[in-house]
Amino acid sequence: MNHCTNCESSNIQIINEQVPFSYKSKTVELVLHSTVCRDCGDEYVSADQIKEADNLYRQARADIDGILKPEEIREIRKCFGYTQEEASQIFGGGSRAFGKYERGEVNVSTSMNSLMLVARDVPGAMDYLVERAGMKPKVELKQLKAQMAELLSVHKPRNKHLDFVIRKPISWISEVSANDDSDPLTELSV
Repeated sequence: MNHCTNCESSNIQIINEQVPFSYKSKTVELVLHSTVCRDCGDEYVSADQIKEADNLYRQARADIDGILKPEEIREIRKCFGYTQEEASQIFGGGSRAFGKYERGEVNVSTSMNSLMLVARDVPGAMDYLVERAGMKPKVELKQLKAQMAELLSVHKPRNKHLDFVIRKPISWISEVSANDDSDPLTELSV
């Protein structure tokens, strides 16, 4: 909204305010936005600013709870080669759940978070979940290893969690296929 909700003036200013947010005995500072009209002095919070604040509060709670971030959820899903709809069939949560998770519109529950971590970190867990969903694995082991090697050569993770998302599956893939002479991961340090 580029005009005042009271007098329709376009002479508005965005105000940034640091606000403490307390959750589970922890407090973090969030920067929230509001708008003030320079002509009539009316202060208001736009619909976009409310949505932004909701996202900040949701992400702060997720960070404190140790919940996977949207980009980490996307990386896990893509690593195994599934669409958002297929991932919803495998993990549950409804047909549009993964789209919402990956856009940061909804946090995953702690149980869904744990299930996705198990699928990512425990060899064979994803195959088990895929089979229980009545589906077949999309990515063969050799193809998965090549994708992981390419991802590591191009993408240098900026945080330790995303680095773990990429390197952890590589370590167990390498263990599973230790006798494979055509392993594209042997050239990369894990």
